[in-house]
Amino acid sequence: RLPFPDTWRCVVVVPEGPPGISGADEADAFARLPKPSEQDVHHVSHLVLMTLLPALADGDLDQFGRALTAVQEITGRWFASAQGGTFASGPSRALVRQLGDWGATGVGQSSWGPTVYGIVAGSEAASRLADRVREALGSAGQVFEGPFRSEGARVWRA
Repeated sequence: RLPFPDTWRCVVVVPEGPPGISGADEADAFARLPKPSEQDVHHVSHLVLMTLLPALADGDLDQFGRALTAVQEITGRWFASAQGGTFASGPSRALVRQLGDWGATGVGQSSWGPTVYGIVAGSEAASRLADRVREALGSAGQVFEGPFRSEGARVWRA
């Protein structure tokens, strides 16, 4: 397990709109998805093992962000037939692009959406990006910003 550097921040955007698929609908969607090409699977594996993880270990946000975005683009295409494109249709698709245009180093979508995210260096950059997204969304969604948790999962017994 590698902790994220203390200075890296994530801006998470939850636009209003229908939730991503889940439950039986998700199982049905997975069953109908075409199998990813072997070339894509190898490319994603290579990006994760040879670029993304080493960049995390080195604290190289630019390299990490490029690899993360590439992985999201490739794997998003695997789900395009079920979600209407590389990223969920509606505001999610536009927000992923805007986050990158507005300074996020790495961008992506959480599961089937509609939640999307961007990663930046430092709390000031996170605040600027979050404010810009809030301005663009108005009251049509929520925006969160903050550091990554680095201590791992915790389980409590009731």
